[in-house]
Amino acid sequence: MVSNLPPLAFSILVIQYLFVALGIGALVSQFASSKAPTGLPTWNAGAGMFGLFAVVVMCCFFAVSTMAVLPFISFPQGETSDGIVTGVPAISPTILLGASIITQIVVPVVIFFLLKAFAPGYAFNFPEIRVGRLFQWKLGFVLLGCFATVGLAGFVVSQLQVLLDHAVGMKLVWDKQEIMDVFLKNRDNPILMSLAFLTAVVGAPIWEELFFRGCVYRFFKGIENRHMAAAITGTLFALIHFNAVAFIPLALLGAYLCHVYERTGDIRVPIVVHALFNLNSFLIMLLAPELHDIF
Repeated sequence: MVSNLPPLAFSILVIQYLFVALGIGALVSQFASSKAPTGLPTWNAGAGMFGLFAVVVMCCFFAVSTMAVLPFISFPQGETSDGIVTGVPAISPTILLGASIITQIVVPVVIFFLLKAFAPGYAFNFPEIRVGRLFQWKLGFVLLGCFATVGLAGFVVSQLQVLLDHAVGMKLVWDKQEIMDVFLKNRDNPILMSLAFLTAVVGAPIWEELFFRGCVYRFFKGIENRHMAAAITGTLFALIHFNAVAFIPLALLGAYLCHVYERTGDIRVPIVVHALFNLNSFLIMLLAPELHDIF
């Protein structure tokens, strides 16, 4: 497959592998560092309170998404002899992406209001930004760690796929998210690409980091050690993406972003790193869609 790639796609593929190789070094350096965690405060909420908070946030996420698209769904005409409408409901890609953006605006607002009600005084940690602090973040260094985490996990999944295929003839099918499918079919539409950019690079990193790292991780850190809390948070982060084959890479990415939050003590760092990581994926899909089965 690699030998048949266009020059641009092949160049991007080489760059991605270089990122993974450099990222392995970055990961080793980070975990070998003697720098202590920041002592990120936990969220000492009861299990019932946290469960109610999480359920309300997720219900809000799905409810807003549904309400945003429901008025625009068109149902194909045609009935069977029993009077049952046939066909699959259709929805415009523009509406689908627009609904995603609306949801990603509403959910962070809901999270902030819920925290004021459930946990007065709760803080996400927003230290004062200084130019020197931007360099202390070492965003490029951390970002390379993301590439290594996902790249190595992807390699494990690919080898598992080969093993299952040879052992029992079972093939894992790459289950693209609906948004990704829309993206691949509408790359020449500038409006859709703008909406996709806002969804993947701006909206998703903000609400996902506020919820998973800012809330879920800090809750579980209060009842487990930070490594177990990161593992649980990463697992939940992967589950919400509804992608079976990408589950392991997403789970490890989610756990790694917990580590980033713990080491920096600033929620903006995982938000920015997550956004840059998604931007890389966005550019791959835009410039080299041939690689979508690899990344």
